[in-house]
Amino acid sequence: MNVLVTGSGGREHALAWRIARSPSAERVFVAPGNPGVAAMADVAENVPLDLKPEGFGEIARFCREKGIELVVVGPENHLADGLADYLREAGINVFGPGRQGTMLEASKSFGMDFARRHGIPHPKSESFETCDAALDYVRNTPGPWVIKADGLALGKGVTIAADREEAFETVRKSMGEGAYGEAGRRIVFQEFLEGKEVTAMCLTDGDFMIPLPLARDHKRVGEGDTGPMTGGMGAFSPVDLDSFGPGLEDVIKKEVLERAVAGLKAEGIDYRGILYAGLMVTESGPKVLEFNVRFGDPETQCVLPRMEGDFAKALLACAKGTLRSYASGPAVSAEDRLRVREEACATVVMASGGYPGSYRKGIPIYGLDGDERGALGLTSLGGRGEREGVIVFHAGTKVEGGVLVTSGGRVLGVTALAPSLEEALRLAYGKVSSIDFEGAFYRRDIGR
Repeated sequence: MNVLVTGSGGREHALAWRIARSPSAERVFVAPGNPGVAAMADVAENVPLDLKPEGFGEIARFCREKGIELVVVGPENHLADGLADYLREAGINVFGPGRQGTMLEASKSFGMDFARRHGIPHPKSESFETCDAALDYVRNTPGPWVIKADGLALGKGVTIAADREEAFETVRKSMGEGAYGEAGRRIVFQEFLEGKEVTAMCLTDGDFMIPLPLARDHKRVGEGDTGPMTGGMGAFSPVDLDSFGPGLEDVIKKEVLERAVAGLKAEGIDYRGILYAGLMVTESGPKVLEFNVRFGDPETQCVLPRMEGDFAKALLACAKGTLRSYASGPAVSAEDRLRVREEACATVVMASGGYPGSYRKGIPIYGLDGDERGALGLTSLGGRGEREGVIVFHAGTKVEGGVLVTSGGRVLGVTALAPSLEEALRLAYGKVSSIDFEGAFYRRDIGR
């Protein structure tokens, strides 16, 4: 089948890379894509499609012209704009929920209310629509305060304020000064929880679901989990949860993922795509901090290399509502069903100086062209029969005058697969040390 992926970041590069390795995939198109996708010219290509609502008709025409059998929507804003709804109405298979399902992420207060309605463990929360009411809440409650922009803030919009003045400042910036635009006009306070953060994702067609391996994302910019929150500075999988006792993964599957899928179905929400639960594993069990309706970034980069089987066929089954048959029906071979590799995978993000604040763009990137596999990084990670390898997923890059340069805050996601997490980290950091651009920085404690 031919597949179209929408988006331009590291997550979309990873999705295109994994889909292209599926036996059922013939060619992968990525709109608008990035230089990392361009390096996969034998199996994938970038296409300059307009992804704003006024361009949806052009996307549908492109799908018909190229015989696209599946569209995989990457970023949450494409989903919130109604791309999945539009293409489904045009008779095109789409992996990604419609606008109704996107509310799980588009409104943090909706997500917490959804968890409450369906008995999904979550922290206590309060939402406010006026700055004065939010400031009063800070005055009258003890900290620390977990403060979130209610709407889509593209991986930002979360502050954990340790003191009251910081909480006041966060509220004023979000609600009074519009730091996050419309996304921050309403804010949500969540109960501060202590424990270990874990990402749980599953594929679902709205009736059946297949869990993906757990991962952990390092969200703060500084080592030792210090500094402001970011879109993610690195991630790894699997996650060692032995300290919380046996059976925790099964608890997450039954009490979080299965209840969420059942809740969506009960509320009549047609949900076909990825369901992401950001969890805090506490002494009393896992609790959902937030739901997302798209693959995590950078968790996707370290989860997909651990999957074997026909990934494209699994996504198509979600889009068609036939995931149960894909998972256990006689028409799908055991070789095509998704399986989890034993190897560990780690991703280290290389970022631009100044991120997550302001940063320069257009800085030349050195070190990738010294690789014998090609100018833009290895493409052989975790192939059939391979137990280890490295790939550089492009997140914020572009080509200017034939030179690869930076174009975003998170620039590259250096990912390694190996028999152990320790070895995966060694391989990833080894590759990181060979790459350079002015102002580049990265956390040196991913996976520690």
